[in-house]
Amino acid sequence: MKTYLSLAFGVALTLLISPALAHTGVNTVNDFYEGILHPLLGIDHLLVMFAVGLWAGLQHNKAAWLVPVGFLSAMSIGAFISQWLLAPVLAEAVVMLSVLVLGVVIWRQVGCFLPVAMVLVTVFALAHGYVHALEINATASALEYSLGFLLTTAVLQALGMLLGQTLVNAQREYLARGFGAVCTVVGLGLLTGL
Repeated sequence: MKTYLSLAFGVALTLLISPALAHTGVNTVNDFYEGILHPLLGIDHLLVMFAVGLWAGLQHNKAAWLVPVGFLSAMSIGAFISQWLLAPVLAEAVVMLSVLVLGVVIWRQVGCFLPVAMVLVTVFALAHGYVHALEINATASALEYSLGFLLTTAVLQALGMLLGQTLVNAQREYLARGFGAVCTVVGLGLLTGL
């Protein structure tokens, strides 16, 4: 019964989702405030940033906080290297794949050995940081913009982790499955172009 309720909740939330807007190339960013807004304007970023924190919070491991911290660190590296490398098509695909994979692990309540989780989110974070930084125009402050999107990412992850720990403490982890189902459906939609 719990599975059906979480799936129904996930499908209902999916109907409220707007298309991803983060990588349109329109209205390129140029400062700290635009950096703050960027992760909130694309459903791919918004879901993944929250999902990383939620997944970490759902783990029964006191060191799980390393997952969001590792994500932030790798995202910074991804943003840094984007300033000197050509944009690979692969980075955008990895961003879309991250929505699907994190959705599945939360929906199916997959526990993960911490080093494996760290490797997984590091790959995703490098791609997210890379594509975030591609939106910086030539006259913008890359540092200010990057600090803005890192701040928003940290807040979204902290909120996700807080919710995950709250659900674990209340023995209501199954409620996170609806969010995982939303991520899964959105990830499939992004990857298939629907």
